[in-house]
Amino acid sequence: MERTHPDLYDNKMTYFALSYVTDSLHEKGVASIGVGITFSEELVIRSPTAYELVRGSEDELVAGGGPSGLRWAGYYDPVDDLRMGGYLKPGMLMSATLTLNHVATTDAQGGFVYRFADGSEWNCTFDVN
Repeated sequence: MERTHPDLYDNKMTYFALSYVTDSLHEKGVASIGVGITFSEELVIRSPTAYELVRGSEDELVAGGGPSGLRWAGYYDPVDDLRMGGYLKPGMLMSATLTLNHVATTDAQGGFVYRFADGSEWNCTFDVN
């Protein structure tokens, strides 16, 4: 988790860089999956807060009626660079719910529920400190 001052006006931002690694992903040729989440404000959360993300114009998720300052960018790292491209099973990501349970100056806890085109879901949690 980072707090940054990205522009000339010294506006503060909150950035989360999350990476998930499991044996089951590695067996499928994926070293890790992850996400970068940027809020265009210095975020402090004391009670659970949910943000709905919906499919945008490309392979991205955007805030669905939530804060316009929320940006989401997902990625996956293949074990072998020749495997790049396409989607991980279970396919195209359609929407997600980001729940932040706690965000303070140097730590954060929360989780994601990712929903895919085939109807399946992935649940990921994080505890950054």
